[in-house]
Amino acid sequence: MAVAWDVLIPVIIYFIVLLVIGVYASRRVKSFRDYIIAVGQVSSFALLGTVIATQWGGVTVMGVPGLAYAGETYRAVYYASAAVPRFLVWALLLAYPIWLAKPWTVTEWFTQRFDRKCGYLAAILNILGFVGLIAGQLVAAARILSVITGIPFEFSLLMGAAIVIIYTVTAGLWGVIYTDIFQFIIIFAGILTLAGVVHATIGLDTLRANLPPTQWSTLGVDGALYFVTLFILWCADLPFNYVIQRISSAKTKRALFMAPIFGAISYLLAAYLGGLLGTAARYTLPKIPSADEAVIRLSVTLLPPTVAGFLCAALLAVTMSSADTYLNAPVALLTNDIVKPLKPTLTDRQLLALSRIVTLALSVIAIIMGLWLRGIITVLVTFLYFTIALIPAFIASVTWRRASPTAAFWSMLIGGVVGAGLRFAAIYGFTPPGLLYGMYIPAFLAIAISSVLLIAISFAKPMQVKSSTLAGGTKPDVYRIARLMPW
Repeated sequence: MAVAWDVLIPVIIYFIVLLVIGVYASRRVKSFRDYIIAVGQVSSFALLGTVIATQWGGVTVMGVPGLAYAGETYRAVYYASAAVPRFLVWALLLAYPIWLAKPWTVTEWFTQRFDRKCGYLAAILNILGFVGLIAGQLVAAARILSVITGIPFEFSLLMGAAIVIIYTVTAGLWGVIYTDIFQFIIIFAGILTLAGVVHATIGLDTLRANLPPTQWSTLGVDGALYFVTLFILWCADLPFNYVIQRISSAKTKRALFMAPIFGAISYLLAAYLGGLLGTAARYTLPKIPSADEAVIRLSVTLLPPTVAGFLCAALLAVTMSSADTYLNAPVALLTNDIVKPLKPTLTDRQLLALSRIVTLALSVIAIIMGLWLRGIITVLVTFLYFTIALIPAFIASVTWRRASPTAAFWSMLIGGVVGAGLRFAAIYGFTPPGLLYGMYIPAFLAIAISSVLLIAISFAKPMQVKSSTLAGGTKPDVYRIARLMPW
């Protein structure tokens, strides 16, 4: 396959701009703290940009349309729309109490609310989950580069990883935030342009008339199970460190609430666009090597080459804005929460250097996982099963004062082992094929076991949280949280 230079040149320009922004952002990194957190320093627009750009990753704009391309449009719609209630949980339940405490990391939050053992376990489960999140975005970037350059998937994955590593290693969290703002703009301009062309050149009526009825099936009971499972998996994303980073970074209460609220609105749009673009690709290009390539091949087919090149840049912006965040967040956990307590004599300069080395090491692990699993949604969803078990303890940390450290620890540990164990058993073929054993049962069992253990052990072995452990000297309870809401 010959290289389409009129498509590739806009992508090269985008890469250059991204690296320039990363170098500029690196000027704000004066210390280890600057590298991993920006407590109370991020404005409303910047926070909105980094939240949406991070969430609109390769899964949203390539994996979700890939589901529609595979023959079931509503599966794509359910996947994206399940994120909407998850954003509302973030905005209306979790954000304000955590913002008051302003923890640097999820480890610090779990340590404040429960104990250090729970904090370390939350960190370990986060790091395992982040491997999948990083790998999923690198796979998405590789699919884009492979289509537009003709370079094999494996080399494309290494190329995309190299760009993300360079500016993330250089600039840390500020590099992530600055590049996310730029990519936030590129993302919406590109995706909305392609959607407009699909409406103008193909139209919904043509798609409905020419694709089989199964394409439009709501899937019945299976559809309901799929939606609920995806909601659980989206909530498994909430206890990730990057969410804590974004909450603590908000400069104002307005920024704190508006970012996830607009995130919810954006995913209503994502549900529509994912179904539309995947279905349009199914109609226009019925035979492509991978469903994950549906959007990129549709853009090259329908758009003028230069415009297609800019859309490719937009899709790369989506994947890289997520990959950089998912790289930076676990680095904070490893260096600040695990290495630093073990080696308190390390200087700020040494911690900063270590953070950059850890960023590189995590990238290598994620590359290996991406080359192994290869599918965007497959690799990302698989590793989320580690953090499903964090959901009950995380929700209880701000809503139930009787939730005890012992209960939180065992609910996270046993639930995590069950959820991830069953998921990997399905990946390796130890359970019957299909979504029931490969997706639904691991998710429901993990959340059920974690919830039951949290409640049962908390009543059997209660331990009240010390009033000094949370900001303002208060214990978390749902009535106080309700009084803190902006209304």
